[in-house]
Amino acid sequence: MSEELSSRSDVLSELITPSEITKAHFRKSMGLHGLRDFNASLELADKACILSPSDPLILRHIKVLQREISERSVKEKKMYAKMFA
Repeated sequence: MSEELSSRSDVLSELITPSEITKAHFRKSMGLHGLRDFNASLELADKACILSPSDPLILRHIKVLQREISERSVKEKKMYAKMFA
């Protein structure tokens, strides 16, 4: 059974190119961004960036995610400051 699975994964790794993997990570990251799951989206965008470090779309997406994460943390700090003031 394990030999069969390893042979299938070998075939899949030959069929899927690194650019397709990069594209899949980027698209899933965009979907998670739309669902406002910024941390998971950033994680996938980083994986895509490792595979394609010079892609301007990925780099721009990472900057947007980092900005939104920092904005969210500032909003949370303000909200909690009002709760405990």
